[in-house]
Formats: sequence, C-alpha cells, structure tokens
Amino acid sequence: MKPCFELADVIHRFEEPFLVRYNPSARQQKVLKKITVCRTAALGGHKQKCTHCGHEHISYNSCRDRHCPKCQNKERELWIQQMKDILPKGRYFHVIFTVPSSLNEWFIAFQKEMQNILFQAAWQSLEQFADTHMNAKTGMIAVLHTWGQTLTLHPHLHCIVPEGGLNKNGIWIREKKTDKNSSFLFPVIPMARVFRGKFLSMMSKMLKNKSNIKIPAIKELSFNINIQSPFVTIEHLINYLGRYTHKTAIGNHRIRNMDDEGVVFSYKDYKDKAKVKEMYLTGEEFLRRFCLHIQEKGFRKIRYFGIYATSNRKHLNQIRITLDPNSLQPVERKTWKEIIRQTWKYDPCICLECNIGILLMVEIIPPSERPPPRKQNINRS
Repeated sequence: MKPCFELADVIHRFEEPFLVRYNPSARQQKVLKKITVCRTAALGGHKQKCTHCGHEHISYNSCRDRHCPKCQNKERELWIQQMKDILPKGRYFHVIFTVPSSLNEWFIAFQKEMQNILFQAAWQSLEQFADTHMNAKTGMIAVLHTWGQTLTLHPHLHCIVPEGGLNKNGIWIREKKTDKNSSFLFPVIPMARVFRGKFLSMMSKMLKNKSNIKIPAIKELSFNINIQSPFVTIEHLINYLGRYTHKTAIGNHRIRNMDDEGVVFSYKDYKDKAKVKEMYLTGEEFLRRFCLHIQEKGFRKIRYFGIYATSNRKHLNQIRITLDPNSLQPVERKTWKEIIRQTWKYDPCICLECNIGILLMVEIIPPSERPPPRKQNINRS
C-alpha cells in the first residue's frame, strides 16, 4: 500500500525555508532534488499497454540515488544474492561497532575522514585479535549506518564476522570462544579497548594533519562492541543484514503525518522495550537531520576486509570446498522481475486492471522539463 506521505512531500513543502536557514551543501541540495523528482515525469519513463483489456499504464523512471527510500529494494535483493554466492557456509556473528555521541561534531566537520577511521579501527582491532587468539587470517563485511531512530547522528558499523579463519598453511580453522562470559570468539571488553585506542590514535593524527587541532579529552568514554547471537545459517544472517545494507535514514512508511509547520514520524524507543512511538519535528529540523546522513559522492558504505576483500576472493573457493564440497555448483541468478515476484508477491508484467493480460511497452516517454506539481496531503487539523 502506498504511504499517504513521502519524503519527497516533506522536501517539497519545507525545502525553501530549510535552504534559507541552514544553507546545505551543493551535494545535499542535489540529493534532495533527485528525491523529489524520483518516479515523476521529470525523469521520463515508458508507457505499457495490456494485451487483454487495452489499459495503458505509465511508469516513470527512478532517481537511483542511494539516499532515496524508493530506490533501494532491488539493490538490496541483488546484494543478498551476491553474498549467498560468495560466503562459505558456517556460523557467523553480527558485530556492531559504536563510537560515543560526543564525537558527533567531528563526524559532521570531517565526515569522510571520520567514517574511514571507523572502518579502519574496527577492522584492525578484529584482525589483531584474530592473529593473537587464532593465529589466522579472518574477514569482515562492514556496513556503515549513521542514524538513530529519531534521525540523530549515530555512526556505527554492522559487520559480518566468521567463526574461524585461514591459518598460515591456508587451512580453514574454527576457533572456540576464549571468553566464557561471551558467545564471541574473542574477549569483547579488551577488544573494545583496543578499538578505542586505534580510533583515537587515527583521529588524533587526522586532526593534526588537517588543521593542527588537538584531540578532545574523550579517553574515558565508551567505545562499544555489541555481539549478536550467532545465526544458525548464513542465509539467515545475510537476509537479516540485508535489511541494513541499502537502508535509508528514514523510509516513507515511517512518515505518519505532515502539517504547515512540521512532520510526524514513527520510531522505536529501544530504551523503552523497543516500543513504537511518534515524534514531531519542524519541517526544517526534519530536513536538517536527514541531511546529516547524506554521503559524499562515491563513498563506499559497504566494505570488505581480509579474506572477503576482492583481491582475496580466490581463497573463498578453497574455504567453501573445505566446508561444503557442493557449494561451488553454479547458483541461478534471478532477474529483477523474478526478485519482485518472489519478494513482494507481485508480477510487474501482469495488468493491474484485468489481472489477465500482459503489459507490453508501446512508447518511451522523454523527461519533462516542467513536471506537474506534486500533490501534497497536508493535514491542517
């Protein structure tokens, strides 16, 4: 069911006062513009005609921007397919690396540099403990998230970590946990301390090189590593993590209402047993928070380390043969239409009017210089 309100509606309604008050970057303005024209006549499209009832259906092109809540479903399903082809069977951990909120001002001032440091500090910490405790090379697939449920800045990494690694002889070994109080491979508290030390060291060096700024006194603050329970199968983990890989800061389904002054959206309050609540923000504040999570062009928010790095993918075949000799059989690739049928139980080729005929493309619609104004369902009550 189509949501009553969309992010594009909020941008249309409050973009002008937001631009005047906050003067966002050119990159942020470009992303907002792309979201507003997504699947409208401004981007062009195509016309389809039913072979049975003759009904004509117009589909407009999507903006394909990774910040757009309309454009990530297909990409997520394709990523899930790819991971099932790559990752060997076995137990995997879902590991979350989090930094203290007092660093948010630095993440805003030096967004790209600080996010790169987060990736590197997390991987170097994990790599060090794998070498110390297993004497083996491990891997990590990390997905960056920068938001909390209320759109505040909350940088953290969701990671896939295997239960073992490759020893010096190239043999896959499984490691028994070394901490009786934890389900994870390595003692979590010491690893969190190492993570904190590496992060602060890299941050200090970056700030010194940038503008000779001294790092703030934050050594006593907590750098958390949260270990989720191991998943029974790799398929379960990939499907679960797939919800994070191509997620946007807020989906259209969470926008509940809008009036002349602001926006109402839902969120989960994890401090109160994950109860679903609603929050009201002025339109300008809502867009300011959303823009905190717009990445620079070309920034990679999904990264592969160790044995999962592109240069090491050849070793994965060896691991897969060791763990499951039948795992190298070719996996059938699904088309985007097959993905839609399986995931959303909807056939994009069948006419929605008669549910009998097939939709055939009869005309390509060029982009319109002046698309019709977007309908806004503003509740003034």
